[in-house]
Amino acid sequence: MTSFRTCVFVVLLAAIALGVVAMRQAQASTAVRVLEFESQWVSLRRELWQVQSRVARLKSPVRVYNRVGWFHDTLVPPHEDSAEKSSTRVVLNPPTG
Repeated sequence: MTSFRTCVFVVLLAAIALGVVAMRQAQASTAVRVLEFESQWVSLRRELWQVQSRVARLKSPVRVYNRVGWFHDTLVPPHEDSAEKSSTRVVLNPPTG
């Protein structure tokens, strides 16, 4: 009778171990899906922001020019790479029309 109990106990432990492994696999695949959705969400927000800024620029270029002027301390030209040139300010020309 003791060997029968031992076999049942081993089978139950194996079943529990397989259940834990299956749940961990499901958890990992769900985490991957969540990360994919978050990545898509970030790219959609970025695209929305680009469209909104494009619409704002078309609606009122003077307002965009003034708003960019508020942040002129942090703007640097994109073609300058050296550290000593990164402290220069960008000169914005007022929009025409």
